[in-house]
Amino acid sequence: MKKTLAKTLIPALCTVVFVMTAFMCGFIPSAAAEEAFAVYAEDGTVFWRPVPEAVRYDVTVTDSSGGTVRELSFAADTLFVGFSSLFRGGGVYTVSVTAFADAASIASASVTVEYRTVLAPPSDGAFEDGTLCWTAVYGAQSYSLTVNGIFVGTYSEPAADIGGLLLLSGEYTCSVTAEGDEYNAASSPYVFTVTNTAPPLPPHDAVVSSAGGGFVASWTPTAGDAPDHYVYTLISDGEVLVYAETTANRADISAYVTDGEFVLTVTAVKDGRAGAPLTAAFSVQDGRVVYV
Repeated sequence: MKKTLAKTLIPALCTVVFVMTAFMCGFIPSAAAEEAFAVYAEDGTVFWRPVPEAVRYDVTVTDSSGGTVRELSFAADTLFVGFSSLFRGGGVYTVSVTAFADAASIASASVTVEYRTVLAPPSDGAFEDGTLCWTAVYGAQSYSLTVNGIFVGTYSEPAADIGGLLLLSGEYTCSVTAEGDEYNAASSPYVFTVTNTAPPLPPHDAVVSSAGGGFVASWTPTAGDAPDHYVYTLISDGEVLVYAETTANRADISAYVTDGEFVLTVTAVKDGRAGAPLTAAFSVQDGRVVYV
């Protein structure tokens, strides 16, 4: 009787010990969970199958270069997450989901997602010192710019130096579009208005004439421009003979002119900004003006 009982109990006890050891080591639940666990993407959502032993699911998103884009954690009763919560822009991503029982991972699976989207439009346009700028758009490869309906160019950074293009003071309508790639379609245009205070345009047709035994320099203002004043200089043999201001479009330079060669420059100034200078070279021979 004792031998029979011993023969019956020992195999059973060994079986119980093996099962308990395997359970404590996590082999049986982990293997079963790994075999049943799966992650898949459908209709803009990533789903995963439930793991009975799981208390949470950790989701990691990596981009095509292997960089981590996002890390999220969900309670055991959550079995999906939308693309909008996973990806910032279009591209190829790997979404990995790991099931945890307490601190130990018991199952893991992943899915590759090709995500396509439309870029957000730029915003917060500003214009200062001739430079137009706007906010950068995630996923944008470049930005195309039009001013008053005319295409200006494509820029790799969210800024454009257009001071040289805006010759007149006034309002300009700017339109910026974020350009993408095969996974990021171009944004809608971002349209905004900027005000430009341009330097005055240079005068033209400088003339030096002799009058009453003296010499007068005159010039013609640009039509539609109204400078606050002009700055004129007269140079001979590298020496500045006069540097002065006038509100008129003429100046008496008799005190500085004798026979010799001269260079006259005239610059229009408005609101503290100087325009491009007008330059005229001339010489005086026997009291007569000769243009060079």
